Amino acid sequence: MTLRIPDRDVAAATITNVTRRFGRRWALRGVTLSIGPGEVVGVEGHNGSGKSTLLRILSTAIKPTGGEAQVFGADVVRQPTTVRGVVAFLTHYPGLYDDLTAEENLRFACRMLGVDFGRVPPVLERVGLAREAGETVRTFSAGMQRRLSLARLLLQRPRLLLLDEPYNNFDPAGIALVNEVVREVRGAGGAAMIVLHDRHSAGDLLDRVVRLKQGVVLTDGPAPIVGDAQTSTRLTDPRESTLIAGGAA
Repeated sequence: MTLRIPDRDVAAATITNVTRRFGRRWALRGVTLSIGPGEVVGVEGHNGSGKSTLLRILSTAIKPTGGEAQVFGADVVRQPTTVRGVVAFLTHYPGLYDDLTAEENLRFACRMLGVDFGRVPPVLERVGLAREAGETVRTFSAGMQRRLSLARLLLQRPRLLLLDEPYNNFDPAGIALVNEVVREVRGAGGAAMIVLHDRHSAGDLLDRVVRLKQGVVLTDGPAPIVGDAQTSTRLTDPRESTLIAGGAA
């Protein structure tokens, strides 16, 4: 995967006082954070804490209700086409066409992305699906579908990876492949934001971990210490006691 070298003076992502409401429910409430080039940030929190919503806003899948967000200087609302050109988003769901073969799914993605069909065979080889290229997706296991979703991401040359629980349904080899891809993007000056259920799968990949609770940033700090027992006694954010008193998200 050949990657474009980003401008290292421009933040990979900046999120400023971002809010998002679904009906009467606030999924995000004034989130502010940034991701630097070459940085890998994990995002943790209970279900409903706003993790996936944050990634969807950065991918331009949805618009924020308020606040601003930029990806390598491009505004997600005013410049969505530019943002989509540098972002690769791996969601919870495969988003594949069951009646198409693995190869046909990737060729369709090539058309949508403006990518040459010649990229399909090496990408299938890399994710271990070369022999299954002609098989329909409906015959694939959950792990194989996850590999094909990762293959679709590899068709792009992303500068920012947005990965929503990317280790789900992956065996150890698949987990290692995900981490290898993240390292490649980081090594080229790109960045990644990873929603995590199990931090251990990421190994030493993470630079920071952001913890959300009820749509608010509860903690944001170096990966080795955020969330451990000592850190929990050192938190000084006055919002924490209010959020904990309010119950789980």
